Amino acid sequence: IDAVDEAHLGHESDIFVPIEQIEPQVIVLGYDQHHDEASVAAALDDRGIDCRVERAGPREPQGVGELLSTGDIIERVLERRG
Repeated sequence: IDAVDEAHLGHESDIFVPIEQIEPQVIVLGYDQHHDEASVAAALDDRGIDCRVERAGPREPQGVGELLSTGDIIERVLERRG
């Protein structure tokens, strides 16, 4: 994916472990993710992690075949692998 510079695996039981390791300045939640920005920000604050939480807005595909959802990406990968 062109927009991804770096990717990290999550933690099996604690979603904040990778965040503590990466120390990001901003976490951007997808427009359709179920997480509440305020709850995530409060959990970060409770752990002493100084990080802003934002919500991305949806956008329309820029070209034919552009994939914007994880489900669509997974489906295409599975199709190509047969």
